[in-house]
Amino acid sequence: MEHKRLELFIKNYIFILIARILRISVGFLLLFGVARYLPVADFGDFVFIINITASVMSIAFYGIGQALVRDVSRDKASASQYVGAAFKLRSRLVLASFLALMIVCMIMDIRGLMFLALIIAAVSEIFRAFSDLTKDVYRSFERMRYETLVVTIYSAIVLVLIAAVIYHGATTILIIVAICLANLLQFLFSVRIMLKEFVVPASTVESDVMKTFVKDAIGLGVGALFAQLVWRAPALVLKKTSGPVDVAIFEASHSLILQTLILNEVFITVFLPGLSALIPNREHKSIQQLGVRLFKVLLLFSINISLILFVFHSEIIRLLYGDKYALSGFVLTTLSPALIFLFLTGLCHIFLISMKLQKQFVLCNAVSALALLMMLPLAAYRHGYKGAAIASLIAYVVNFVCSLYMTDKHVFKLPYRATLKAFGLSVIIAIASATVRESNQIAAFLVLQLSFLAMVLKAGVLDTQEIQYIKNIIKRRGISVPPLS
Repeated sequence: MEHKRLELFIKNYIFILIARILRISVGFLLLFGVARYLPVADFGDFVFIINITASVMSIAFYGIGQALVRDVSRDKASASQYVGAAFKLRSRLVLASFLALMIVCMIMDIRGLMFLALIIAAVSEIFRAFSDLTKDVYRSFERMRYETLVVTIYSAIVLVLIAAVIYHGATTILIIVAICLANLLQFLFSVRIMLKEFVVPASTVESDVMKTFVKDAIGLGVGALFAQLVWRAPALVLKKTSGPVDVAIFEASHSLILQTLILNEVFITVFLPGLSALIPNREHKSIQQLGVRLFKVLLLFSINISLILFVFHSEIIRLLYGDKYALSGFVLTTLSPALIFLFLTGLCHIFLISMKLQKQFVLCNAVSALALLMMLPLAAYRHGYKGAAIASLIAYVVNFVCSLYMTDKHVFKLPYRATLKAFGLSVIIAIASATVRESNQIAAFLVLQLSFLAMVLKAGVLDTQEIQYIKNIIKRRGISVPPLS
């Protein structure tokens, strides 16, 4: 039984990894392609439209999917009821978020083509909201291959459409229309698979199921809304205080950081259904062992990526965006440590969500959002994109610290000693690699990777069992879990 569970976990991880690699690739291609194609100011307007739409429309997204996966994973016999509740709640929240977006447009006095572009982007987000809900159904039944299929088709469609409109000299609004059309086709295809292969949502949902589901989903949704606010607010404030050029400079690097987080989302997506199903019958000692082990693995993985972004920030920006975004190197340097905080915060949150600790999840994100809103307006007004980058980093640190506290108190004891040692050694590696980079970039990369490998194997961050655990991951090309007994 344990062997079958492990095989299923690895297969699902591979399928989700493929889907996320496609998403990363498409996201990067769109980001870099549009940035290179449009003038800097127009790219700033494009990013502003995407950010303001995603910020407001996130009311309809977050919380529902997590609650659906958690509940269906525990009780598949009631799947029709839970899916029906999820679709009804999302429909209501889609309407509410669309109306909220209209109010925001009135307050910000957005008119003309910019307003039309926002409407089209909002419709696109609505299609994506329901497409994502069908993918949550696939995940609930731990059959992630269907998500890979849907994402593959969507990726092909969106790339073809964007390439076509750019080839014909597209404006910002036509690029958004192309994305909207791709999301419409994805919605139609994903819903058809859900109805045919999985479940038909119940048209009449029991009142007790609906009340419980709404309570859980809204709690998770509020927490995720605060997280979205932290991600999206800098671009919105910069648009108002500094203009579209500063938005473009900031988001060129900030979006790169957020796109990289999809690597972490792969793990979380696959891990949530299994953890949700196991927690009711699992000993706390086993949960703590699993949590500590995964925490250390993600700590080291995120440190390596962060070091590369920090040391080679200028080369990365010029390679991906071109010389006109050279100023964005400061933002990437500043935010590269945030990648570590975001990776580990995500792991802490998945344990809090699985164990129905919604209040703690909401509090972590609310405190970080409050910290950002207190700093951001003045920082952006006085220092533009540089101030926004520093304020964002501080907000991510605040969320990280709060999440560590909640996880340590309610879920498992965190390896603080190993974490501090890893952070200290990574600072030394960063300084050494950056110094060597001034004379030879290849040598700097070798120094970075060899120093990092020495930290993993010899510095005592991992014990012998944890090193063997990582070796097993590499051998199996998936993620292994401790015995379920």
